[in-house]
Amino acid sequence: MRSYTVKKVDHSFDWSKIETGKINVFNWESFKGYDPEAEFQMVHDDSKIYLRMTAHNDYLKAQCTKINEFVCNDSCMEAFFNVPSKPYGYLNLEFNCFGVMFLGYGESRENRYTVDPAIVKKYITIIVDNDDVAEDQRGRWSFTAIIDKGICNELMGVDFESGECGGNFYKCGERAVSHFISWNEIQSAHPDFHRPECFGKLIFE
Repeated sequence: MRSYTVKKVDHSFDWSKIETGKINVFNWESFKGYDPEAEFQMVHDDSKIYLRMTAHNDYLKAQCTKINEFVCNDSCMEAFFNVPSKPYGYLNLEFNCFGVMFLGYGESRENRYTVDPAIVKKYITIIVDNDDVAEDQRGRWSFTAIIDKGICNELMGVDFESGECGGNFYKCGERAVSHFISWNEIQSAHPDFHRPECFGKLIFE
Protein backbone atom coordinates (compact mmCIF):
# COMPACT_ATOMS: atom_id res chain seq x y z
CA MET A 1 0.00 0.00 0.00
CA ARG A 2 1.28 3.44 -0.91
CA SER A 3 1.08 6.31 1.55
CA TYR A 4 1.19 10.09 1.17
CA THR A 5 1.55 12.74 3.87
CA VAL A 6 -0.72 15.75 3.33
CA LYS A 7 1.32 18.50 4.93
CA LYS A 8 -0.17 21.29 7.02
CA VAL A 9 0.86 24.61 5.46
CA ASP A 10 0.11 28.28 5.65
CA HIS A 11 -1.19 30.48 2.82
CA SER A 12 2.32 31.11 1.43
CA PHE A 13 3.34 27.52 0.64
CA ASP A 14 5.44 26.66 -2.44
CA TRP A 15 4.27 23.72 -4.61
CA SER A 16 7.87 23.01 -5.64
CA LYS A 17 8.57 21.96 -2.06
CA ILE A 18 5.56 19.63 -1.79
CA GLU A 19 5.84 15.86 -2.25
CA THR A 20 4.58 14.52 -5.59
CA GLY A 21 2.64 11.27 -5.85
CA LYS A 22 3.01 9.40 -9.14
CA ILE A 23 -0.09 8.00 -10.85
CA ASN A 24 1.68 5.19 -12.68
CA VAL A 25 0.02 1.84 -11.94
CA PHE A 26 -1.43 0.19 -15.04
CA ASN A 27 -3.79 -2.32 -13.43
CA TRP A 28 -5.38 -3.89 -16.51
CA GLU A 29 -3.30 -5.46 -19.29
CA SER A 30 -5.83 -4.87 -22.05
CA PHE A 31 -5.62 -1.08 -21.50
CA LYS A 32 -1.85 -0.77 -21.55
CA GLY A 33 -0.19 1.02 -24.46
CA TYR A 34 -1.29 4.62 -24.00
CA ASP A 35 1.37 6.26 -21.88
CA PRO A 36 0.46 9.65 -20.37
CA GLU A 37 2.22 10.54 -17.13
CA ALA A 38 0.23 11.92 -14.22
CA GLU A 39 0.91 13.07 -10.69
CA PHE A 40 -0.73 14.76 -7.73
CA GLN A 41 0.18 17.00 -4.81
CA MET A 42 -1.99 17.71 -1.79
CA VAL A 43 -1.70 20.01 1.23
CA HIS A 44 -4.07 21.62 3.70
CA ASP A 45 -4.30 24.56 6.07
CA ASP A 46 -6.77 25.47 8.81
CA SER A 47 -9.68 25.98 6.42
CA LYS A 48 -8.91 24.44 3.03
CA ILE A 49 -7.52 21.41 1.21
CA TYR A 50 -5.41 22.16 -1.87
CA LEU A 51 -5.23 19.48 -4.58
CA ARG A 52 -2.97 19.87 -7.60
CA MET A 53 -2.93 17.28 -10.40
CA THR A 54 -0.87 17.35 -13.59
CA ALA A 55 -0.90 15.17 -16.71
CA HIS A 56 1.90 15.09 -19.29
CA ASN A 57 1.85 13.67 -22.81
CA ASP A 58 -1.95 13.47 -22.89
CA TYR A 59 -4.50 14.28 -25.58
CA LEU A 60 -6.45 17.31 -24.34
CA LYS A 61 -9.90 16.17 -25.42
CA ALA A 62 -13.09 17.20 -23.64
CA GLN A 63 -16.78 17.65 -24.40
CA CYS A 64 -18.25 18.23 -20.95
CA THR A 65 -18.84 21.86 -19.99
CA LYS A 66 -21.21 21.63 -17.00
CA ILE A 67 -20.73 20.45 -13.41
CA ASN A 68 -21.54 16.76 -12.91
CA GLU A 69 -21.49 15.77 -16.57
CA PHE A 70 -19.54 12.56 -17.19
CA VAL A 71 -16.10 14.12 -17.31
CA CYS A 72 -14.52 10.65 -16.84
CA ASN A 73 -14.93 10.14 -20.60
CA ASP A 74 -12.88 13.27 -21.36
CA SER A 75 -9.17 13.76 -20.67
CA CYS A 76 -9.65 13.26 -16.96
CA MET A 77 -7.89 13.05 -13.59
CA GLU A 78 -9.64 12.02 -10.41
CA ALA A 79 -9.15 12.03 -6.64
CA PHE A 80 -11.14 9.70 -4.38
CA PHE A 81 -10.64 10.11 -0.64
CA ASN A 82 -12.37 10.09 2.70
CA VAL A 83 -11.45 12.23 5.68
CA PRO A 84 -10.16 11.10 9.09
CA SER A 85 -13.30 12.28 10.88
CA LYS A 86 -15.61 10.29 8.54
CA PRO A 87 -13.73 7.19 7.29
CA TYR A 88 -16.69 5.23 5.87
CA GLY A 89 -17.74 7.47 3.04
CA TYR A 90 -15.58 8.97 0.31
CA LEU A 91 -15.65 11.87 -2.09
CA ASN A 92 -14.97 11.28 -5.76
CA LEU A 93 -13.71 14.43 -7.42
CA GLU A 94 -13.30 14.10 -11.19
CA PHE A 95 -11.90 16.83 -13.45
CA ASN A 96 -11.53 17.18 -17.20
CA CYS A 97 -8.84 19.26 -18.88
CA PHE A 98 -11.18 22.29 -18.99
CA GLY A 99 -11.51 22.24 -15.20
CA VAL A 100 -15.09 20.98 -15.32
CA MET A 101 -15.76 18.63 -12.42
CA PHE A 102 -18.04 15.88 -11.20
CA LEU A 103 -18.49 15.40 -7.44
CA GLY A 104 -20.02 12.39 -5.73
CA TYR A 105 -20.18 11.17 -2.16
CA GLY A 106 -21.05 7.83 -0.56
CA GLU A 107 -19.71 4.55 0.81
CA SER A 108 -19.50 2.53 -2.44
CA ARG A 109 -20.24 2.69 -6.14
CA GLU A 110 -23.87 1.77 -5.51
CA ASN A 111 -24.47 3.64 -2.25
CA ARG A 112 -23.62 7.21 -3.22
CA TYR A 113 -25.12 10.35 -4.72
CA THR A 114 -24.14 13.21 -7.00
CA VAL A 115 -23.56 16.44 -5.09
CA ASP A 116 -25.71 19.47 -5.95
CA PRO A 117 -23.81 21.86 -8.28
CA ALA A 118 -24.66 24.74 -5.94
CA ILE A 119 -22.68 23.01 -3.19
CA VAL A 120 -19.79 22.38 -5.58
CA LYS A 121 -19.66 26.06 -6.50
CA LYS A 122 -19.90 27.13 -2.85
CA TYR A 123 -17.02 25.01 -1.57
CA ILE A 124 -14.66 24.29 -4.49
CA THR A 125 -12.62 26.65 -6.67
CA ILE A 126 -10.73 25.27 -9.69
CA ILE A 127 -7.75 26.90 -11.42
CA VAL A 128 -6.59 25.42 -14.73
CA ASP A 129 -3.16 25.66 -16.39
CA ASN A 130 -2.94 23.92 -19.78
CA ASP A 131 -0.65 23.80 -22.78
CA ASP A 132 -2.10 25.29 -25.95
CA VAL A 133 -1.97 22.30 -28.30
CA ALA A 134 -3.94 21.18 -31.35
CA GLU A 135 -6.55 18.47 -30.79
CA ASP A 136 -4.44 15.80 -32.48
CA GLN A 137 -1.34 16.66 -30.42
CA ARG A 138 -0.39 15.61 -26.92
CA GLY A 139 0.56 18.05 -24.18
CA ARG A 140 0.43 18.94 -20.49
CA TRP A 141 -2.60 19.97 -18.49
CA SER A 142 -2.98 20.78 -14.83
CA PHE A 143 -5.52 22.03 -12.34
CA THR A 144 -5.56 23.15 -8.74
CA ALA A 145 -8.72 22.53 -6.71
CA ILE A 146 -9.16 24.60 -3.55
CA ILE A 147 -11.63 22.75 -1.33
CA ASP A 148 -13.18 24.52 1.65
CA LYS A 149 -13.23 22.12 4.60
CA GLY A 150 -16.77 23.28 5.34
CA ILE A 151 -17.89 20.80 2.69
CA CYS A 152 -17.26 18.03 5.24
CA ASN A 153 -19.97 19.35 7.54
CA GLU A 154 -22.24 20.07 4.59
CA LEU A 155 -22.06 16.53 3.19
CA MET A 156 -20.98 14.37 6.13
CA GLY A 157 -22.22 16.19 9.19
CA VAL A 158 -18.75 16.32 10.77
CA ASP A 159 -15.97 18.88 10.98
CA PHE A 160 -12.67 18.06 9.32
CA GLU A 161 -10.02 16.61 11.63
CA SER A 162 -6.41 15.67 10.88
CA GLY A 163 -5.27 12.05 11.01
CA GLU A 164 -5.13 9.00 8.75
CA CYS A 165 -7.64 8.13 6.05
CA GLY A 166 -7.72 6.49 2.63
CA GLY A 167 -7.64 7.62 -0.95
CA ASN A 168 -6.59 6.94 -4.51
CA PHE A 169 -5.79 9.10 -7.54
CA TYR A 170 -6.44 8.30 -11.17
CA LYS A 171 -5.77 9.23 -14.79
CA CYS A 172 -8.38 8.07 -17.29
CA GLY A 173 -10.21 8.91 -20.47
CA GLU A 174 -12.19 7.42 -23.34
CA ARG A 175 -12.42 10.06 -26.06
CA ALA A 176 -8.88 9.56 -27.41
CA VAL A 177 -7.46 6.22 -26.20
CA SER A 178 -9.10 4.31 -23.33
CA HIS A 179 -6.83 4.24 -20.29
CA PHE A 180 -7.22 3.65 -16.55
CA ILE A 181 -4.17 4.41 -14.39
CA SER A 182 -3.99 4.68 -10.60
CA TRP A 183 -1.70 5.76 -7.76
CA ASN A 184 -2.38 2.74 -5.54
CA GLU A 185 -2.83 -0.70 -7.08
CA ILE A 186 -6.39 -1.90 -7.67
CA GLN A 187 -7.32 -5.57 -7.40
CA SER A 188 -10.20 -5.96 -9.85
CA ALA A 189 -10.80 -8.03 -12.97
CA HIS A 190 -12.10 -4.99 -14.86
CA PRO A 191 -11.49 -1.23 -14.62
CA ASP A 192 -13.17 0.01 -11.45
CA PHE A 193 -12.03 3.04 -9.47
CA HIS A 194 -14.78 2.69 -6.86
CA ARG A 195 -12.74 0.27 -4.76
CA PRO A 196 -12.23 1.86 -1.32
CA GLU A 197 -10.66 -1.41 -0.14
CA CYS A 198 -7.81 -0.62 -2.56
CA PHE A 199 -7.23 2.93 -1.33
CA GLY A 200 -3.75 3.95 -0.27
CA LYS A 201 -3.08 5.79 2.97
CA LEU A 202 -3.37 9.56 3.31
CA ILE A 203 -1.95 11.15 6.45
CA PHE A 204 -3.21 14.68 7.15
CA GLU A 205 -0.74 16.40 9.49
